[in-house]
This record gives sequence, structure tokens and C-alpha cells, in this order.
Amino acid sequence: MKTIWKLIWKDLKTQDFKLFLLLPLPLIFFYAMLQPVWQAGAYTIVIVLMTYFLLAGNNHKQLDYKFDWIIHSLPVTRHEMLLSKYAMVIVWYILSAIICNAIGAVYMLYNQMGIRLSSLMELGLSLSVILLISGIYYPLYYLFDKKFLYVNIFLFTAMLFAGPSIARGIPEIIVRFPLLLLPISVAIFALSYRVSFLIFNRTRISQRRSGVIFLLGWMELHISI
Repeated sequence: MKTIWKLIWKDLKTQDFKLFLLLPLPLIFFYAMLQPVWQAGAYTIVIVLMTYFLLAGNNHKQLDYKFDWIIHSLPVTRHEMLLSKYAMVIVWYILSAIICNAIGAVYMLYNQMGIRLSSLMELGLSLSVILLISGIYYPLYYLFDKKFLYVNIFLFTAMLFAGPSIARGIPEIIVRFPLLLLPISVAIFALSYRVSFLIFNRTRISQRRSGVIFLLGWMELHISI
């Protein structure tokens, strides 16, 4: 467990927190756009989008700078490494919920009409949605590796444009009782971990085999010379 906490702290340290200076603008935009359309969905969609943005941005940065290979040189098991990634979903969600409500509180101090803090219903629904999205995200992330950037752009763009329509299409019973969706999301999230672990093992083994084959070929070439 101590190792997992160290990996979580590593993810927090590698996050580019300058992004938080830019996030209030899209947050205000989406809140203003969604609030008149669907009262219960404004904070839900904004928290989900922000969590996904932090999650995907941090993972892409680590792919770009090969942080995974650095971790492989440390005494960390694949299980601990993968579990820390899934735990970070909750960490990013909590940070996103705090930041969104902090921005809402600042607007309330200036007596902005129509601005409020998130309800427990919205927090429960946003948690259910981000667990569901993350359950789809991580298997694809480990399957496509660096190529996932293109898949990620597509998923993020789809969420931006389809978010309001999806929010309006959510059944009223789920909006009123988000805990009904939470067990399903948790089950998919847990199943996703197993799928990601299998993919993660397979891709790392194939990468090591490719590296060994390349090294043997390089040695054979230089010996023959």
C-alpha cells in the first residue's frame, strides 16, 4: 500500500498544474451553457470533463516522457503500478469537484444569479459517469499506447459535443437517484482493471521480446563485421 501511495504522489507531482489557470474559462462556459438546459447536469458534466482532462493529460505526459519505463526500473509490481493509475481516477475526481465548487463559491460571493454549489446528487452522478468513462479509457490506453493520443482526441471531442445531449437523455430516475448507476459503474470499473492488467502484461512482454530481438540482431551484425 505504501508503494501505491508513492506512485499516486508521483502522478500528482508530474501533473502540469499550470493547466488550472486555463480550466476556469471552459468551466464557466460549460456551466453557463448547461445550467439553463438541464439544472441537474451542469456540475455533473463540468466535473466529469475536468476529471477526464486531468487524467488524460497526465497519462499522455507520462507516455511522452517515458515515465513508465522509469517506473519499470524501480521495485514496483505491475499490479501496484496499474492499481495506482485506477486510484488516481478518484484523486482527480476529488480535486475536480473541489475546484469546480471553489469557482462556484467565488461567483456566489459576487452575487452572481443562478450560480450555486454542486448537490450531492450531482456529485454521485458525476462519480458514476467518470468511473464508467475511465473503465473504457484505461483498456484502450494500454492497448494503443502512444497511438492512443488520436483515440483520446476523438473521445474528448465527442464528450465536448455530445455532453449536453447525453445529459438531457439520461433517464429521470438516474438523475434523481444516481446511486442506482453507481454499482454498475463500479462493476465496470473493476472489470476494466482486470482487462487492463491482461493487456498491460501482453504489451510489455511483446515490447521486451522486440527489444531482445533487436539487441540480438544488433550483436549478430557487429560480430559478423
